[in-house]
Amino acid sequence: MEVTRRFTTGAITAAALLTGLGAAAAQTVKLDMAETFPPNNIVAQASGDFARLVKEKTGGKVEVTVHYSGSLGLGERDFLATVEQGVVPISSTIVDKILATMPVASVQYMPFMIDGLKESRAMATTLRPHMEAQLAKQNQIYLFESYGTPVGIWSKKPVQDLATLKSLKVRSNNPNSTKTFQNAGASPTFMAWGDVAPALSTGVIDAVITTCESGLSARFPEQLKHYTRLNLEIGTFLIHMNKDAFDKLPANVKGPFLEAAKEAGARAFERAQTRLEENAKAMQAGGVTIHETIPKEFRDHLVKSGGFLMDEWKRKVGAKTADEIMASYEQAKKQLTN
Repeated sequence: MEVTRRFTTGAITAAALLTGLGAAAAQTVKLDMAETFPPNNIVAQASGDFARLVKEKTGGKVEVTVHYSGSLGLGERDFLATVEQGVVPISSTIVDKILATMPVASVQYMPFMIDGLKESRAMATTLRPHMEAQLAKQNQIYLFESYGTPVGIWSKKPVQDLATLKSLKVRSNNPNSTKTFQNAGASPTFMAWGDVAPALSTGVIDAVITTCESGLSARFPEQLKHYTRLNLEIGTFLIHMNKDAFDKLPANVKGPFLEAAKEAGARAFERAQTRLEENAKAMQAGGVTIHETIPKEFRDHLVKSGGFLMDEWKRKVGAKTADEIMASYEQAKKQLTN
């Protein structure tokens, strides 16, 4: 009998989920994976890669079913707990939703800390041991990470100075960016993504802080003809697994399973780089002018406006840990960006 994990009526117990995972190697182990985004999203594509690679590398002995578009009905902030309990064995979780549990990872969401995809990968490499240690406390393992595209600002006019920024009714994407732009002298409004399109169409906002990817999917080029690459931050997604579920996999498939995770992570990084080029072409075809940089004086002012976040982070994780992480990050950045 095949080992199956299927959701029919909502949450199920950890015991029911994990029953039978110790089946013989000749049987197929079927595992469910929670994914917030639809299949064509850059992050969800990494989950799809992982599922295909698992099946391929284990010779069909393990199959991962990705439940796209949040179809399991679970909140992103609950993913850590549901994987810990075994309610779902695998999940792709955006890291900024779990910072209360993993404050060490807050550093990668500080405005202007990450200046590009290579730097984002260097930070993920640096933080992985710390995140693995926290996951171990929650009965989980770290499989790999995937990436979104850098965050910039969509607007009706170029944003190249503070005066222009102050004149905009801009949607900010999280508390960190909200506080940073407020300190800079602007008046941002934090707004959930689902509220952005109506607010834009009614004039409540006239600029949006988000990625090129999200702006294209929301058809922003029809209204906003300028995109400035602020490189404010880059969303990182953690793909993690219940440790009991992994431990109960047949011994001869554990190696190939982890190989699939490693390859999926490499593909995720490559896809993000390629997607930036593809998105640029699509934006230009839609009449959008892309501003690759902002003046140094303007950028320095924005960076300084968010400086308090580093002090807060150091207090949370401790000065010694913070210094070690930043030193490791600089080293990893040199290795990955050369």
